[in-house]
Amino acid sequence: ADTNRKHYAEAMATKAKLDAKQGLLERLVEYFGPKGVQARLLDEHVGGFESSMNTVLAAWGFQCHLQFEPYSFGLSFAGKDQVFKLSTMSKSQRHSFSIAFQVALSKVSGFNFVVVDEIDMFLEDNRGKFYQALMGAGLDQVIVLQSDLRREIPQVPDAIFYMLSLDRSGDVPLTKVERLT
Repeated sequence: ADTNRKHYAEAMATKAKLDAKQGLLERLVEYFGPKGVQARLLDEHVGGFESSMNTVLAAWGFQCHLQFEPYSFGLSFAGKDQVFKLSTMSKSQRHSFSIAFQVALSKVSGFNFVVVDEIDMFLEDNRGKFYQALMGAGLDQVIVLQSDLRREIPQVPDAIFYMLSLDRSGDVPLTKVERLT
Protein backbone atom coordinates (compact mmCIF):
# COMPACT_ATOMS: atom_id res chain seq x y z
CA ALA A 1 0.00 0.00 0.00
CA ASP A 2 2.90 2.36 0.85
CA THR A 3 4.49 1.65 -2.55
CA ASN A 4 1.19 2.33 -4.34
CA ARG A 5 0.70 5.56 -2.33
CA LYS A 6 4.27 6.63 -3.26
CA HIS A 7 3.65 5.90 -6.99
CA TYR A 8 0.32 7.74 -6.79
CA ALA A 9 1.99 10.79 -5.18
CA GLU A 10 4.72 10.76 -7.85
CA ALA A 11 2.11 10.47 -10.61
CA MET A 12 0.11 13.38 -9.13
CA ALA A 13 3.29 15.53 -8.89
CA THR A 14 4.11 14.70 -12.52
CA LYS A 15 0.51 15.52 -13.50
CA ALA A 16 0.71 18.89 -11.69
CA LYS A 17 3.91 19.74 -13.61
CA LEU A 18 2.31 18.70 -16.92
CA ASP A 19 -0.85 20.71 -16.12
CA ALA A 20 1.34 23.78 -15.48
CA LYS A 21 3.14 23.25 -18.81
CA GLN A 22 -0.19 22.77 -20.59
CA GLY A 23 -1.53 26.02 -19.11
CA LEU A 24 1.58 27.89 -20.23
CA LEU A 25 1.36 26.42 -23.75
CA GLU A 26 -2.34 27.31 -24.00
CA ARG A 27 -1.58 30.91 -23.00
CA LEU A 28 1.21 31.07 -25.61
CA VAL A 29 -1.08 29.68 -28.31
CA GLU A 30 -3.75 32.22 -27.36
CA TYR A 31 -1.19 35.06 -27.32
CA PHE A 32 0.33 34.24 -30.71
CA GLY A 33 -2.70 32.58 -32.31
CA PRO A 34 -5.29 33.96 -34.73
CA LYS A 35 -6.99 36.01 -32.01
CA GLY A 36 -3.73 36.89 -30.26
CA VAL A 37 -1.46 39.89 -30.03
CA GLN A 38 -0.45 39.89 -33.71
CA ALA A 39 -4.07 39.92 -34.86
CA ARG A 40 -4.95 42.63 -32.32
CA LEU A 41 -2.02 44.81 -33.42
CA LEU A 42 -2.95 44.38 -37.09
CA ASP A 43 -6.56 45.30 -36.35
CA GLU A 44 -5.48 48.41 -34.42
CA HIS A 45 -3.23 49.72 -37.18
CA VAL A 46 -5.15 48.61 -40.26
CA GLY A 47 -8.05 50.95 -39.48
CA GLY A 48 -6.07 54.11 -40.31
CA PHE A 49 -4.61 52.54 -43.42
CA GLU A 50 -8.02 51.38 -44.60
CA SER A 51 -9.42 54.86 -43.90
CA SER A 52 -6.70 56.48 -46.06
CA MET A 53 -7.49 54.13 -48.91
CA ASN A 54 -11.21 54.74 -48.60
CA THR A 55 -10.67 58.51 -48.76
CA VAL A 56 -9.25 58.07 -52.26
CA LEU A 57 -11.59 55.26 -53.32
CA ALA A 58 -14.65 57.34 -52.38
CA ALA A 59 -14.07 59.48 -55.49
CA TRP A 60 -14.90 56.40 -57.61
CA GLY A 61 -17.74 55.23 -55.37
CA PHE A 62 -15.82 52.29 -53.85
CA GLN A 63 -15.02 51.24 -50.33
CA CYS A 64 -12.11 48.95 -49.49
CA HIS A 65 -12.25 46.15 -46.96
CA LEU A 66 -9.01 44.76 -45.55
CA GLN A 67 -9.21 41.63 -43.48
CA PHE A 68 -6.64 39.55 -41.65
CA GLU A 69 -7.25 35.98 -40.54
CA PRO A 70 -8.03 35.07 -43.27
CA TYR A 71 -6.12 37.69 -45.25
CA SER A 72 -8.10 39.36 -48.04
CA PHE A 73 -8.67 42.61 -49.94
CA GLY A 74 -12.15 43.41 -51.07
CA LEU A 75 -14.16 46.25 -52.59
CA SER A 76 -17.75 47.25 -52.22
CA PHE A 77 -19.71 49.88 -54.09
CA ALA A 78 -20.95 52.99 -52.29
CA GLY A 79 -24.13 52.24 -50.39
CA LYS A 80 -23.90 48.47 -50.91
CA ASP A 81 -22.99 45.86 -48.32
CA GLN A 82 -21.74 43.12 -50.65
CA VAL A 83 -17.94 42.84 -50.74
CA PHE A 84 -16.28 41.62 -53.95
CA LYS A 85 -12.83 40.07 -54.39
CA LEU A 86 -10.39 42.06 -56.51
CA SER A 87 -10.22 39.24 -59.05
CA THR A 88 -13.88 39.87 -59.96
CA MET A 89 -13.36 43.60 -60.66
CA SER A 90 -12.75 45.16 -64.05
CA LYS A 91 -9.27 46.32 -65.02
CA SER A 92 -10.11 50.00 -64.38
CA GLN A 93 -11.65 49.15 -61.00
CA ARG A 94 -8.52 47.20 -60.00
CA HIS A 95 -6.43 50.14 -61.23
CA SER A 96 -8.47 52.52 -59.04
CA PHE A 97 -7.81 50.24 -56.10
CA SER A 98 -4.07 50.12 -56.83
CA ILE A 99 -3.92 53.94 -56.98
CA ALA A 100 -5.76 54.22 -53.67
CA PHE A 101 -3.45 51.60 -52.17
CA GLN A 102 -0.38 53.55 -53.33
CA VAL A 103 -1.76 56.83 -51.91
CA ALA A 104 -2.62 55.19 -48.59
CA LEU A 105 0.82 53.60 -48.37
CA SER A 106 2.42 56.94 -49.19
CA LYS A 107 0.37 58.70 -46.49
CA VAL A 108 0.99 56.07 -43.83
CA SER A 109 4.73 55.97 -44.54
CA GLY A 110 5.02 59.78 -44.55
CA PHE A 111 6.48 59.99 -48.08
CA ASN A 112 3.42 61.84 -49.49
CA PHE A 113 4.55 61.14 -53.06
CA VAL A 114 3.07 58.83 -55.72
CA VAL A 115 3.68 57.96 -59.36
CA VAL A 116 0.63 56.77 -61.28
CA ASP A 117 0.63 55.39 -64.83
CA GLU A 118 -2.03 54.31 -67.35
CA ILE A 119 -4.49 57.07 -66.53
CA ASP A 120 -5.62 56.90 -70.16
CA MET A 121 -7.67 53.80 -69.28
CA PHE A 122 -10.20 55.97 -67.42
CA LEU A 123 -12.99 57.66 -69.32
CA GLU A 124 -12.96 61.45 -69.26
CA ASP A 125 -15.38 61.77 -66.29
CA ASN A 126 -13.49 59.22 -64.22
CA ARG A 127 -10.18 60.85 -65.11
CA GLY A 128 -11.50 64.12 -63.68
CA LYS A 129 -12.58 62.30 -60.52
CA PHE A 130 -9.11 60.77 -60.37
CA TYR A 131 -7.44 64.20 -60.40
CA GLN A 132 -9.87 65.52 -57.78
CA ALA A 133 -9.18 62.54 -55.54
CA LEU A 134 -5.42 62.97 -55.82
CA MET A 135 -5.61 66.71 -55.13
CA GLY A 136 -7.76 66.01 -52.06
CA ALA A 137 -5.44 63.29 -50.74
CA GLY A 138 -2.98 65.75 -49.18
CA LEU A 139 0.05 64.54 -51.13
CA ASP A 140 3.13 66.73 -51.54
CA GLN A 141 3.87 65.61 -55.10
CA VAL A 142 2.17 63.46 -57.72
CA ILE A 143 3.54 62.29 -61.06
CA VAL A 144 0.80 61.20 -63.44
CA LEU A 145 1.60 59.52 -66.74
CA GLN A 146 -0.94 59.64 -69.53
CA SER A 147 -1.01 60.16 -73.25
CA ASP A 148 -1.04 63.70 -74.70
CA LEU A 149 -4.70 64.61 -74.47
CA ARG A 150 -4.40 68.32 -73.68
CA ARG A 151 -8.12 68.98 -73.86
CA GLU A 152 -8.57 66.61 -70.91
CA ILE A 153 -6.21 68.42 -68.53
CA PRO A 154 -8.37 69.30 -65.51
CA GLN A 155 -8.65 72.78 -64.07
CA VAL A 156 -7.13 72.21 -60.65
CA PRO A 157 -6.13 75.23 -58.54
CA ASP A 158 -2.52 75.27 -57.25
CA ALA A 159 -1.51 72.46 -59.63
CA ILE A 160 1.12 72.73 -62.34
CA PHE A 161 1.07 70.34 -65.27
CA TYR A 162 4.01 69.60 -67.57
CA MET A 163 4.25 67.65 -70.80
CA LEU A 164 7.43 65.61 -71.23
CA SER A 165 8.21 64.32 -74.71
CA LEU A 166 11.15 62.54 -76.25
CA ASP A 167 12.90 64.27 -79.16
CA ARG A 168 14.90 61.76 -81.25
CA SER A 169 15.70 64.16 -84.09
CA GLY A 170 19.36 64.70 -83.15
CA ASP A 171 22.24 62.38 -82.37
CA VAL A 172 21.31 62.26 -78.69
CA PRO A 173 17.69 61.77 -77.62
CA LEU A 174 16.46 64.73 -75.55
CA THR A 175 13.53 65.08 -73.20
CA LYS A 176 11.55 68.26 -73.84
CA VAL A 177 9.57 69.75 -70.96
CA GLU A 178 6.61 72.00 -71.76
CA ARG A 179 4.49 73.66 -69.07
CA LEU A 180 0.80 73.12 -69.83
CA THR A 181 -0.83 75.28 -67.16
